[in-house]
Amino acid sequence: MNFEKLYKLSALTVLLSAIAIAVATTDGLLSATSSFIDASPPPAASNPRSTPPVPTEIVATGSKRTITISWEDAAGDASYTIAVRPKNGTEPLEWVEYSTTSSPYSISDNLVMSGLEYEIRLFAANYNGRSEWSKIATVSVPALQPAPSGAVGTDNVSLYYVGDIMAVNVLSQKPFENRSVWHWFVCETDGTDCKMLPVPKITTYLYHVPEIARGKLIKVQVDYDKDGESYSATDIAGVVHEIDRLRANITNGRIKIFWDESEKPSTTNYRIRVRPKNSTQPLQWTEHLARSFPYVILDYQVMSGLEYEIQIATLNADQQSESLQTLEFTVPDLPAAPPTAIQILTEPPYRSSDVVHVSLASQHPFTSRSAWHWFLCDTDGAECKLLPPKQTNTHRLLIPDIARGKLIKVQSDYRKDGIAYTASATIGIVNQYNDLSDATTTMPNPAPTYSSAEECPEAPTSQDDQFLFSVETSTQSLQSLLYATQLKFVRTQWDRDGGGAIEAMCHDLLLATPWGRIAVVRPNGSVEYLNAQVPMNLEAFWTHPDASKIYRGQLRVADILLKQHSSQLWELLITHHYFTGECLRFRLSSTTVIRNGNNIEVSPAWRTIFDATPCMPLNYIMGVRTGGSMLVEGSDHLLIVTGDHGIDGRNTWVVSQDPESHLGKLLRVEIETGEAE
Repeated sequence: MNFEKLYKLSALTVLLSAIAIAVATTDGLLSATSSFIDASPPPAASNPRSTPPVPTEIVATGSKRTITISWEDAAGDASYTIAVRPKNGTEPLEWVEYSTTSSPYSISDNLVMSGLEYEIRLFAANYNGRSEWSKIATVSVPALQPAPSGAVGTDNVSLYYVGDIMAVNVLSQKPFENRSVWHWFVCETDGTDCKMLPVPKITTYLYHVPEIARGKLIKVQVDYDKDGESYSATDIAGVVHEIDRLRANITNGRIKIFWDESEKPSTTNYRIRVRPKNSTQPLQWTEHLARSFPYVILDYQVMSGLEYEIQIATLNADQQSESLQTLEFTVPDLPAAPPTAIQILTEPPYRSSDVVHVSLASQHPFTSRSAWHWFLCDTDGAECKLLPPKQTNTHRLLIPDIARGKLIKVQSDYRKDGIAYTASATIGIVNQYNDLSDATTTMPNPAPTYSSAEECPEAPTSQDDQFLFSVETSTQSLQSLLYATQLKFVRTQWDRDGGGAIEAMCHDLLLATPWGRIAVVRPNGSVEYLNAQVPMNLEAFWTHPDASKIYRGQLRVADILLKQHSSQLWELLITHHYFTGECLRFRLSSTTVIRNGNNIEVSPAWRTIFDATPCMPLNYIMGVRTGGSMLVEGSDHLLIVTGDHGIDGRNTWVVSQDPESHLGKLLRVEIETGEAE
């Protein structure tokens, strides 16, 4: 390094610092004692602390494909933003902005259209800010000479519908040097009183017929230059029909949808969406893909007496929607089937979270049948609204909480011997309060320490009351080594996809159904459902759009255990699934059961002991190996197998081999703390 140069550079730095210290600021102006600094203030017009004034005396003139704007340039060192838009539009059109630093300024681009009147405004700006917008000035652009006949080509479709696509072009035998964008106008059918439509943002030679054009005439205009001359080419694109082209009718319980595709630009496909309108909440659309019209919605997808919303969209080559039309259509009522056509398999009383089963009676065979549709009505049967389908097996309904105090009806249409019928039945009224009393809401959870268990009440003495749960084998009486037994068949709200559990409670059996209802089975085979529901968040799950993707065995009660702490106090432990709103959680929960003689009550105050990780996203839930079996180990621990839930081999997420995952494992869980290993 050259130390001599470094020394000189340091000395120069010190000198400059000394000069800088001698400078002071007053009111934003520089002043100093040095004779080398001019301390006189600048002219007021260029004061850098002032925002520029609003531009005035704006004058705009229109000439051939050009607008020239001038104004009083009193802002000094400033820039200007000019905004221009057509005045005679169907609605206030968007401003198009241009920037300049001086007056005058000429706009001569492909957005200026002959024969139109434009609005103009501007503001000035410097580094301190900007002025307000100026007053609006107007200018008319003169009309150009008409283009030769045939300069513009259109689709030549005589009649369009709202949502159709209009297309034009300048014919290849008419070359040009410069062309404006296409401008579209909606006019009266005689061609008068034309107003400009908003310029399309992407391809201006295509236009989707807007709603405002219904019953009107649409024309198109383009300005261009050729051989030093400027021309304006116009053509009538077509007349828009007064009504929509989309229509529907009903044939043998099927909706047939028609639309007019004659003389239209070719399209790849049509997307048709259908959904019932009169429902307890907006339902999801059912989508169909069609290549031509008419399109038939099959009878098992629609229901007589319902009003439907129908949408049809034309699709381009990329299968993206090009236009959209909507139609509302009511399916007429069909002849009523005999009252015995529907068999109700579930007996009252009905509570929320109960599962109701129905079927078409065997004496009413059918060639085709619609899905089961469930309705929520007032208690007098009026004002019925469709409940959302909650599962693929629609002959079962998980009664939602909104059904409390309401009447539930079910309906299914079917065809027999070429005739369509509608079968309907009234299920019954859902209990308003689920039969929960104030006393059941105050039962305590088990304390950390308990008294020793006492003996159960005296067992029944009659051998006829002894029973075993068994699968259906034969009607013969079975003999055990101890005493004669009989088979008792009990109808329960059981789902065929598995789950649920049974546990002995003295001489009774405590039963949990796969979907969380709790019941007591007496020695004589009678079933008494209790006012209790395992917390699984079922209603939120069935209304989730991905619920239909889940195998039913993935959402269930897996196992139950009872720990007796006294003759009246029991602890009920349950492994089950819980829907968080986004994913399924494998969970261990507990509550208190109080037995007073033969009266059994379950507390609604549930405690979550343990949650397995990970919470399983719905798109991964495919298998059936959900596990959940429990075994008591000592006085305060459980052994639980969790199962891999079918996501250990068919997907990339291998949970069984993941040491951080609880799934696919044998766990030892402490009942009091929920700690698992």
